[in-house]
Amino acid sequence: MQKLLSFYICLTVLWLGSSLAHADDVTFNDRALMALDFHSAEGFTPQVTAKWDIAEPGVQFDIRFPGKSGLDSQMLYASSLFGGAGSLVPIDISSYDNFQLNFTYDSITDVDPEDAENMQLWVSPFVNDGEHWKYFSPELIGIAPGQENSILASMDISQLAGMSQPGDNILEIGFEIHMDYPDAWDISGNTVSLIIAPAEGAVPVPEPTALTILALGGLSLLRRQKTSTEVCISKLPE
Repeated sequence: MQKLLSFYICLTVLWLGSSLAHADDVTFNDRALMALDFHSAEGFTPQVTAKWDIAEPGVQFDIRFPGKSGLDSQMLYASSLFGGAGSLVPIDISSYDNFQLNFTYDSITDVDPEDAENMQLWVSPFVNDGEHWKYFSPELIGIAPGQENSILASMDISQLAGMSQPGDNILEIGFEIHMDYPDAWDISGNTVSLIIAPAEGAVPVPEPTALTILALGGLSLLRRQKTSTEVCISKLPE
């Protein structure tokens, strides 16, 4: 039975690998952005209060930072196996080089333009790779007049953990945002509005299929069978 299970899992993973065309970068399309629904940073207070699909590519998010303490400073928003619908996970992004998103700052409530120069806002794609727990690589986005208010934020997938290769077992995927220099923020809170859009030239993150879930779950099971001498070659083609 164990040998038969190993055979079918190997066959499934290799079939999935052969069916995926390699591309350098992966991103979210509007549908994936709208599927994000879980606040992943336990204990942190910022929340998405509204999101809507806009006319051009991208989704606009209103994010409420309710104060300026440490717990009021950061939000991780994702499709997750640990809460929400989880419609994008588990997922394998190991065949790509980078996970990229375009972030554009739109507005912030209750802030004078001169005060905005003393405030910092950082954004990044975010994943939970099963080992590093929460992984992101923040980029500074301008919120004051004259500052660069649109950036392409990129995550190097080769830096992730995985079962057999980096990024092959993603449990949460979404974006991270945090404020810095909290003294400049309003003690009663601020709402930041920003647009997140697909990275140009990148392919949309694939939605998991039943075969993907079977393959990832089966590989995890096999890794726990310490007495097994079977070898499953699951490397996806470049």
